[in-house]
Amino acid sequence: MSYIKESCLIVFIFLQIYSGVAMSSMSSLTTFLSIVYIRDLPWDVSAEVLVVFIICGVMAVFTSTRTVYPLWTGYAVYLMYPISLLMLYLLVVVWGW
Repeated sequence: MSYIKESCLIVFIFLQIYSGVAMSSMSSLTTFLSIVYIRDLPWDVSAEVLVVFIICGVMAVFTSTRTVYPLWTGYAVYLMYPISLLMLYLLVVVWGW
């Protein structure tokens, strides 16, 4: 019985962490986009914002559809950083955004 409670507690903690990170990223990005729009600032960060939206969207879908995270999901999350750098490189250097 103790193992089940401990397992549920760990799952709940990871769920809270992932939810917090996703909400923080999206609210920061929304604040940034609002300031750019309201102040009519020049826009030079389309590729960066697109990469952040894609990574946040993937993580939001991933964390909202699971309650238990196997070990391979940790590797997938760890690979999100190099994947985001690769996407940014492709968008900026290769396709000229």
